[in-house]
Amino acid sequence: MVNITYRHFHEGDDKQLAKLFVDAFQMTGISRIDTESKWHWRYPSDPDFEPEMIQIAEDSENDRLVGMVIVNRVERVLFNSNEYLVGDVNDVSTDPRYTRQGIAKKLMEMAFDYMQSRDCDYSILTAVPKGFPRKKIYLKMGYKDVEHGYATIGFPYFLKFIKDMPLSSPALPIFATLNYGGRFLNRLRIKLDLSFRNFSYEIVHNNRHWEVMDVINRILSKNYTGFYPYDRKIYRWMRINVPNKDYEPTYVLIKKNGNIIGGGTLTSSRLVSKKLKFKFGFSVLHEIYLDKSFFLNKRELHFGYLYLIDKILKAAVQRKEGAFFYLSIKSDVDLRRAFTSIGLLQHPMEVIMLKPMKNGLSIPKFEKPLYCPTYLSMGLP
Repeated sequence: MVNITYRHFHEGDDKQLAKLFVDAFQMTGISRIDTESKWHWRYPSDPDFEPEMIQIAEDSENDRLVGMVIVNRVERVLFNSNEYLVGDVNDVSTDPRYTRQGIAKKLMEMAFDYMQSRDCDYSILTAVPKGFPRKKIYLKMGYKDVEHGYATIGFPYFLKFIKDMPLSSPALPIFATLNYGGRFLNRLRIKLDLSFRNFSYEIVHNNRHWEVMDVINRILSKNYTGFYPYDRKIYRWMRINVPNKDYEPTYVLIKKNGNIIGGGTLTSSRLVSKKLKFKFGFSVLHEIYLDKSFFLNKRELHFGYLYLIDKILKAAVQRKEGAFFYLSIKSDVDLRRAFTSIGLLQHPMEVIMLKPMKNGLSIPKFEKPLYCPTYLSMGLP
């Protein structure tokens, strides 16, 4: 029988943990490409990182790391205007050769011990709705479903996607119709609408970070629950001190009468399937925000989202990525309706789960859509 020992993160673990992440998620057929430097940026480079945040299972006889659970952030969030301390759990991973030995359960218990030592009020994570971990681990350990996330997918530069994925070439007419037909018609509708004649936009590559951070903090706080304003320390880690050009941000800024009223943040990532032997890049939308107080009614707001999404897709083309991805929240009805109208595909992907860490705390009923950052849903700051 294999002897598994359990411990926290040690300096020098990065390379094996990056490989473990890829190997574990390849069991689903596909994973992001992770390297030692990318993995180190995602976790140990976080300015609030502590080694105790990463729980590790090790086969010491074979000098192999075989499991991990990461509390990637302990952060203050606002649920319905009340402030709580929340531990974000991510990258629950087990080496495919060591599954069904209780490793993930033990590592989750260690993560609970850490979050309790930090006096967390809640723990939050995302899971595949029909996946084994949700059914056999998370629900049994006290997590409850609180919101559903939809994979929002588009192919704004579909010729690049087909170049990366030649087997998708028969779908060329579909890609063209979805990604240009809807956008063209909506551009025409907006151009003919007199209320949008004072609108403008900018696409900014890797610049004006603090101005954008201030706008994000102002608008997301209005639109969502579960968001707490970024500070410069965290934003510098997320958007400035990044490991390579993939993670340098592109900002889309929407203006009305010269005032910034909305925008979006894009970076890039890479997917690989060892089984199917393909890999391709895609643009990741981290934040999308629009100040709803500038719109008189639902129709104007809908057009405002269409205008913003169109410019975000234009920015994705400038990044030269064939595909586009965003995790939209089911209750964010106005945004999801705009995604559909512009021709983006949406499919149920994840469920956001919450666990009270203290006696007497219950699961809140959210008054606004729940904000789900990509460092929670995808492990990408």
